[in-house]
Amino acid sequence: MSMSAVVSLGAGRLKYVERLEQKNGDWPQWQVCCCGICKTDRALAWSASNEGLVLGHEVVCCDRDGHYYALNNKIGCGACEYCREGLTGHCSGICELGVTHHGGYATRISAPKHCMYSLRLHDPQLGILVEPLACVIHGLGRLMAMPALRGNAEPRILVIGSGVAGKMMAHLLLHRTTARLTLCDIDNDALQWAQDWPIDCQRMPAAAHYHAVIECSGGEGTLDTALSAVRRAGVVMLYGIPAAGQTLPVSSETFLDRELTLLASRAGCTPTAFTQAVRYLEQHQPFFSSMMGKKIRLRHLPDELLHHPPRPGTRTWVTMAGAATHANEMPDPAWQKTTRPGGDR
Repeated sequence: MSMSAVVSLGAGRLKYVERLEQKNGDWPQWQVCCCGICKTDRALAWSASNEGLVLGHEVVCCDRDGHYYALNNKIGCGACEYCREGLTGHCSGICELGVTHHGGYATRISAPKHCMYSLRLHDPQLGILVEPLACVIHGLGRLMAMPALRGNAEPRILVIGSGVAGKMMAHLLLHRTTARLTLCDIDNDALQWAQDWPIDCQRMPAAAHYHAVIECSGGEGTLDTALSAVRRAGVVMLYGIPAAGQTLPVSSETFLDRELTLLASRAGCTPTAFTQAVRYLEQHQPFFSSMMGKKIRLRHLPDELLHHPPRPGTRTWVTMAGAATHANEMPDPAWQKTTRPGGDR
């Protein structure tokens, strides 16, 4: 069955097509309602290895009965050591919709039923935030299990970067821990949202002060900031996606002398984390609504993905409303026919 989609033609080349055959095997087909645009998608759009692929992994789908679902795009083999331990993201035979197989920048997607998580949201479009939230929940779980934090009732934790990941990380720390929280960003506008919360906002954090530092931006020089800010015997967690070829600006001698722990987290969409993310988003819908940024139509995605970064702390997203439909296509859900603030582009 054909679908409208945006297809990668190679590094920095994307094309909107009105008829493309779905190639994800014998899995059921779902109507795609909307799909988020994240930093990973922007990096993949400039990769030469994705020719012919439909990107997009922060997907909200619906079925013929009008029920909405968030997609967990990571599909493990179920048999390897990592899958048996619940670490699906590290499966050696993993299928990642939007990365290795056709994803959500299309009017349809084929995916297993067990990868669909039912949504009970006032605005189902918020479901595009489930996948990044699941990754953050996974990362925070890894961090809080560190010995340097387990024995401290009120650890000082610094989050670097107030983008979508940094905002989610800070919100979870406030609601799930007793940490004393500092948020750092060079953009004052990116810190405005935190003024209403018990968060210390800084452009430049104190040196050698924090029990743990979470680097969420992946920006140039932020690893230096993290390593300067963490105290002896502290933890530095790398969460933001760094530029290609970026190396750690610290010697092994410094790590040994300061007894630092280096932690990383990125492959977070385990079934447990995904289930927790759905429930958490349902409980805090007003906060997550503030992250919904610019809405665009599918045919405008190539220019947007390649040339236009999102507003700080928001997620640009694609609506499939108005995309070309074909035989047997399910109708647009009624909620897609409304206009959100910011309008279509």
